[in-house]
Amino acid sequence: MDKQKKITDANERFMVDFYLTHKTYMFHIAKKFSESQSEREDAIQDAMIRLLRNADSLRQLSANQVDMYLFLMMKKIQIFHKIHQKDL
Repeated sequence: MDKQKKITDANERFMVDFYLTHKTYMFHIAKKFSESQSEREDAIQDAMIRLLRNADSLRQLSANQVDMYLFLMMKKIQIFHKIHQKDL
């Protein structure tokens, strides 16, 4: 049994629009936690993958909730990346 959800056309369009709308904010958040452009891009890519998995729930959030969710998610992802960089 495949555990991955199928990405619907509607969710794909929603996420493209979501990214275009929020990418500047996401890069701004990422810059707070990393000086490295590649680390910031990795964090944003990881965030978008996580967001895509929850696109249906994401649609239900208010603008303020989305901003807070993005901030907390980006912070968590970048902390996770920093921890795993030390392990390497």
